[in-house]
Amino acid sequence: MFNHRLEHQGRTRGFMIETRAAGGWDVLEEQDRRVVREVHYDDWHRVERQLNVFALRVEILKNEGWVPVGTDATSTTTTARVRHAGSAR
Repeated sequence: MFNHRLEHQGRTRGFMIETRAAGGWDVLEEQDRRVVREVHYDDWHRVERQLNVFALRVEILKNEGWVPVGTDATSTTTTARVRHAGSAR
């Protein structure tokens, strides 16, 4: 649904919102391939707000010199993710 990965000076940032087959949406934010935020929402309005926040963050990072790598707004990623110890699952 929303999948943007950016890179700058060897660092990466990822912003993903994925539809879950069982219902709802998974929201993930990554820094340097580590999940720093993971939330599941059942309420579309919360997802919509997070979508707007992610889109804004992506634009800000692009303006700061970050470049998109290997994804676009409709693609999925197969990159392995390291779960943050404090993830909300």
